[in-house]
Amino acid sequence: NAHECEGFNISDVKKLVETKGKNKILDKPFASCAPDTQWNKCAGSLLTPIAVQSACHCVARFEGANRKFRKPVLYKVWEDMFNIYPGVLPIDKVKGVKAKNYIRHPKCIQHNSTRRLFHDYGLIVLRSPVEGGLIRYAPVYTIRTLLDLWTGVMAKKSVCLNVGLGRFRLLEKPTSYPPTDPTNPTSLLHGWVQTMNYLECYDQTSRPKEFNYSDATWFCL
Repeated sequence: NAHECEGFNISDVKKLVETKGKNKILDKPFASCAPDTQWNKCAGSLLTPIAVQSACHCVARFEGANRKFRKPVLYKVWEDMFNIYPGVLPIDKVKGVKAKNYIRHPKCIQHNSTRRLFHDYGLIVLRSPVEGGLIRYAPVYTIRTLLDLWTGVMAKKSVCLNVGLGRFRLLEKPTSYPPTDPTNPTSLLHGWVQTMNYLECYDQTSRPKEFNYSDATWFCL
């Protein structure tokens, strides 16, 4: 969760001025800096209690506007400080941890004109471990449910388990590009999404001849 602390509101400025002992840790954060769903930046998977697998674009910005490909520049943990918390928690109950280090895939790169990302993998090393009681594990399905998924869906077309904190509610009936509700969920959600085959994905890719599509690492949903 990325905080927008640069813009304090009036009540926070007043609180800052009246605080005794400027180096004292506040019991509660300034309202301007409090976690909010609109500042959720990325989701990830907890590989170990101190390691989160995420995406390259979550831990780096891309530079080089006049080139065919833009190279990633890693965020600095002290300047770009995110609040990392388990998705099982509602946003108003967040007690997250900070990052110790950001790591990106060595081949991560962005195609300039299409903004397509290659090897979009990143890793966040945490300063302290996530509490075990707050960890949400991958969804557990019964054998019967998995059998229904396979016979009803997978046998006809592959599906992918999509996990994240992004938009999840359509405002109209599904079309090619249906409008969505911009309101973000208060906790991590998951759902099954159909995947495209190689040719469908190729056809949906704008200007694929500008790069080597066979080297692409994305998955079309």
